[in-house]
Order: sequence, then structure tokens, then C-alpha cells
Amino acid sequence: MTDHHQTNLMTLTRYVLEEQRQHPDATGDLTIAMNAVQLGCKFVEACVRKARLINLVGLAGNTNVQGEDQKKLDVL
Repeated sequence: MTDHHQTNLMTLTRYVLEEQRQHPDATGDLTIAMNAVQLGCKFVEACVRKARLINLVGLAGNTNVQGEDQKKLDVL
């Protein structure tokens, strides 16, 4: 027998989808954009969290257009 737990936790995806349902004329473009931003944030967070483990700290050896030394995490 499986326990099903109800939660009131509101994730970004859940919130955006619930808001979209309240607007029948919505095309879904904003929902797609918000999900893309969310995915990008999760990718960056994962890279930053494991940067030390996979040697992604320190200088990359390049210079950006402003003349600043690029860090390894800047070059992802």
C-alpha cells in the first residue's frame, strides 16, 4: 500500500501553470520562457555547486571584451 502525501509546496512550475490556467487567452509563450529561465538557473547552480570537484575554479586563461580575466565558471 502506498502513502500519498499532499503538499502545499508551490514550485515555480506549479505556480506558472496555475496562473496560465486562469487566463484562457494565454498562448503559453511566457510559460515556456519561465521554464527555460528556471532550467538555466538550475544548470548554473549545479555547476557552481560542483565547481571545486571538477576543477572549475580559478582563471580560464582568457580575457573578456571588457579586458577582465575570465574565470573558468564564466566560460561555461
